[in-house]
Amino acid sequence: MKHIEKLEARRNRKKLLFCLWEGLKQLFLNPWKNIFLVVLLAGYLFLFDRLPLEQIMPEILPELFTTVYFTLYSMIFLLLLIAVIVALGMPFGSSKVEENLSVVFSGNKDSLQILPFLISKRKVKGTDVTRWEFYSEWTPMADWKSKQAAIEDTLKCRFVETPQYGGKNRDNNHRIVLHTRSGANPKSRGRLYDEL
Repeated sequence: MKHIEKLEARRNRKKLLFCLWEGLKQLFLNPWKNIFLVVLLAGYLFLFDRLPLEQIMPEILPELFTTVYFTLYSMIFLLLLIAVIVALGMPFGSSKVEENLSVVFSGNKDSLQILPFLISKRKVKGTDVTRWEFYSEWTPMADWKSKQAAIEDTLKCRFVETPQYGGKNRDNNHRIVLHTRSGANPKSRGRLYDEL
């Protein structure tokens, strides 16, 4: 049981780091998202200027109190900054996607029950194809291919290509890339009438 908990903690750390990295990329790729950082900085400066230090500062050791106060205030700002960047890097609806995939992969007795998580979800320019990228260190590619129909049902889409490895050269076996279109595959109805 402890081994599974360690793997879950490792998965959560990796997810946090991926969200932080994706958030930093979003700040450079979409400059309008920097407005969130500007609002955070403006709030920090506004509150920092408005707090009455003279009223709460003790008479003994005012220099030490001021140093501790500025350090704590700066650490709170830094934590809020990291939280905003992580929130920007988290793909929209990722928790719902991961919850749906947990239904697909939960019945696998060979895996360690450590589920994949969504790194990114983007539309391919000029098409109606969506590119999903998952981090899947504990779920082998064979499971992704064998459960393709179930994945299509849970994500409410249809695969354009078979699942592939991600990375620059498509050789990173921890990253799984799916290319999908919305909607289900139309089922063939056969011949509807006899030709004369």
